[in-house]
Amino acid sequence: MFSKRMSRKTVQLLLLFADTVTSFIAVWLSLLIRNLDVPEFSYYWNHAVSFIPIFIYAIFAMYLAGLYAVTKPVKNRSILLEFGLIAIVGWFIGFVFFYFSLSPQNFPKTILLLFWIVFCILALVTRKVLYHVIFIRQQIPVVFLGESKSYSDLVDDLNGNRMYGYKPVFLYKNISDHPELRRIVEKGTNVLYIYRYSEDLLREISDELHYLVTNGNQFMEYSEFYEYIERKIPPEDIGESWFLSNINLYRRDFYFFGKRLCDILFSVVGIVLTVCFWPLICMFIRLESRGDVLFCQEREGVNGKVFKLYKFRTMTVEQNNGSATAKDDKRITKVGKVLRKSRLDELPQLINVFLGDMSLIGPRPERPELAINLEKEVPWYRQRLLVKPGITGWDQVSGEYHSPSKEDTYKKLQNDLYYIKNCSISLDISIAFKTVGTMLRREGR
Repeated sequence: MFSKRMSRKTVQLLLLFADTVTSFIAVWLSLLIRNLDVPEFSYYWNHAVSFIPIFIYAIFAMYLAGLYAVTKPVKNRSILLEFGLIAIVGWFIGFVFFYFSLSPQNFPKTILLLFWIVFCILALVTRKVLYHVIFIRQQIPVVFLGESKSYSDLVDDLNGNRMYGYKPVFLYKNISDHPELRRIVEKGTNVLYIYRYSEDLLREISDELHYLVTNGNQFMEYSEFYEYIERKIPPEDIGESWFLSNINLYRRDFYFFGKRLCDILFSVVGIVLTVCFWPLICMFIRLESRGDVLFCQEREGVNGKVFKLYKFRTMTVEQNNGSATAKDDKRITKVGKVLRKSRLDELPQLINVFLGDMSLIGPRPERPELAINLEKEVPWYRQRLLVKPGITGWDQVSGEYHSPSKEDTYKKLQNDLYYIKNCSISLDISIAFKTVGTMLRREGR
């Protein structure tokens, strides 16, 4: 598949390179427009070097805004709003930066304004062109050999977003579909075949499979393709062999050792930097409702070890039966809503991270009594305890709120299994940045 389609990281690096080049071009064009004359190289280079902090902000802000999410549709209205907000904040940051770093006579106020206008236009055009050339013009036909419970959702996503670059054309379910499959095979078009393992099904189409293999066609296992597209794992399409071949945590001792050091360092720094605000948060909580300011509850940690989790209380104590939190729960106080949206209610969890019960990044910890029932209803639920739970994680930055219900737990498990399989320093850094973006967009809670 990857020989036919650029990987997600390759496209992101290509966008990053294009934005970097665009930044330098934008400075040159700004000088040209400002002075109505081609700038000399030394004059241009001095300005370009002074704009490097602005370049760094622009790339970081676009990442937080999701503008490096290669499967995100380029919708004119939303992307214009995102670029507009980035430019306004960037102009203010640039104004402050140049005000304190340059003399008044060298302050490039007009050039700074022109830069943001030109940069946003060029970055938008670059995305339109790249996405059109890489994705929309090159739709790869996909034939599914075998059906899955998650098939309809996957197909809906592929059909609804051409940015993925794949077009579902046929689903082979049983022997009655054999003539249509043979017609597609004999046609010999550039097709990607996605198979879901089944002895009976593969036996039915063995002749076609042999023909396809000998003629250089590409195959991909269904769960692997689903993971590549959705960045999730479909629990109903994996088995024990999947865990044995994909979850190799013993090979990541260095990663987990480094992660623990980072947890200790950042938890200490986080507590030191924020502890002065804790009494103020406690005061607002007590002013609105009576009860303890800290919420303490047992949660399941790595390998099922139970620990006490600490948070700032965000719900009323009166008439609270302790049931799981639902979306728009009426028990949440006004102060609690602010704390939840800003994630400030989770500051005391830094204590859990320091003690080693949790990590900064990992699956969300669940209550033991809820976990007992969920293990019976959701396949592979217990396997999410292979790593330490976290304050934030791959599921938390998905942009969706997931309650402890069976349906939402299934969705949450899809993200958690993806993280457990792919956990790495680069993925943790990505989650950390995405967490900032999620907080700014007020998503996920």
